[in-house]
Amino acid sequence: ALPLVLLLSSIILEIIVTSLATSQLFGRSLLNEQLAAEALEAAKSGAADGIVRVRDYINCPNSTYCPSTSTLAVGRRTACVSITATSGGFVIYSRGKARVVQKTVQVNLAVSTSTGEMQIRLFKEVVTPTGIFETCVQ
Repeated sequence: ALPLVLLLSSIILEIIVTSLATSQLFGRSLLNEQLAAEALEAAKSGAADGIVRVRDYINCPNSTYCPSTSTLAVGRRTACVSITATSGGFVIYSRGKARVVQKTVQVNLAVSTSTGEMQIRLFKEVVTPTGIFETCVQ
């Protein structure tokens, strides 16, 4: 009877340990998914802030009102925004960060020199380019 009780106890214990390990992995997966969504939202908010800065300050980027690189608090998350003038427009990169998860959004703006009209040509998630966000404090 004792060997049977020991065998059944070990089987039950193994089932419990396996269930706990599986639930922990599933929980981590959900947390990473949530952090990725929050990082992307922070990046989108940073990109929107960059668009507003370009719209409001004609000499963007400059060091006073429209810095080429800035950090923005988005709730409990942060976004690092980089604005670069190009011929005929601007390129804005915004990297959102939620704990260790980072997402980057790129925005290409076309600006008419005669009317001042802005058009968003591109607004999408991209792989984080190297060398753009080195001066950001995040």
